[in-house]
Amino acid sequence: MPIPRYDDHLAIYIPKLSHPCIEIANQAVNGPALKTYYSKIYEFLSQYEAPKTSANCTFIPINLVIHQFYHPIESPAYTDPYIAFKHCLDDAPKPYIFFAGADFGTRSRHAREMNHAQRAYPRIYPWLDKNYVLLAFESADELSDQDIGILPYVLGPGCDGASSERDLLYSFCGTLTHPHLPLGHIRGKWRFERLKGRKQDSFVGNEPDAIRLYGKERGNFRAVMRRSVFTLCPAGYGRWTYRLAEALMCNSIPVLMSDGYIKPFEPFIPWKDMVIDYPEKDFRKVGDFIRQIDKKTIARYQSNIQKYSHLCTEEYLNGFMLAELSKRVMAQAGAANK
Repeated sequence: MPIPRYDDHLAIYIPKLSHPCIEIANQAVNGPALKTYYSKIYEFLSQYEAPKTSANCTFIPINLVIHQFYHPIESPAYTDPYIAFKHCLDDAPKPYIFFAGADFGTRSRHAREMNHAQRAYPRIYPWLDKNYVLLAFESADELSDQDIGILPYVLGPGCDGASSERDLLYSFCGTLTHPHLPLGHIRGKWRFERLKGRKQDSFVGNEPDAIRLYGKERGNFRAVMRRSVFTLCPAGYGRWTYRLAEALMCNSIPVLMSDGYIKPFEPFIPWKDMVIDYPEKDFRKVGDFIRQIDKKTIARYQSNIQKYSHLCTEEYLNGFMLAELSKRVMAQAGAANK
């Protein structure tokens, strides 16, 4: 599939912001991956930067996740980031675009989100109306129609999907439990821990355990994926997970356990041909489920992943995001001309 090109539809005004609340949040949050994704999206959209007078949309260079998730005790002077950019909105073309990164609970509350009481800004942003488009990892029903669910692609060196050593039928190598997630979340307190253990054909545990068992070269989390026919992909923060794209890049079949997650860019990416959806409530039976999958089905999924997984790389995902963003901009222009 060729990368969609809508370059001629976008002219983006990017205001230059400087405010203490931005610096406070940036310094307080330890989230290197999210900061990297924000920087990459900023760099990509900057290719279409235009003066305010000729632009048809506005990208606000703030990562909303950073402004919600650091602890207020670290800097009690922090406040709603709206004060940092509201002065730039005079005559700025709509829609206003934000990168929301890992955020969830931005548009509305949901039982799956991390404890919002621990956030620096725990309330719903009152100004976040239909004029704003969120580029959000948390692709779910809580997003508004104008928002765009995006997929976090693999950062840094990619996985070697051509690896032929598949001595593990399935695996999960990573953090089993996040302490701030609610009990109902699959990786809330101790739920996913119940799968922890090593069998002859499987491994479920954290990376230090895998390295102790297999050594650093074969026990790091990507090496374990490369060795696995299937990779368990439970929901992470909210319902999205880095592991979905990582498994595909390693040519390991993702078994996605994330109720309510809407896989991004469905018109462009044939998810059903590459990913197996599995209900969270049955997570303790997932090993038995995988062992019942026949070799012919496994071969079909592996062939499809080799054929389509390139659609989940940075270049293609940016193209899909641009296509969806262009639709929003043209819809806004059409509504304004009525």
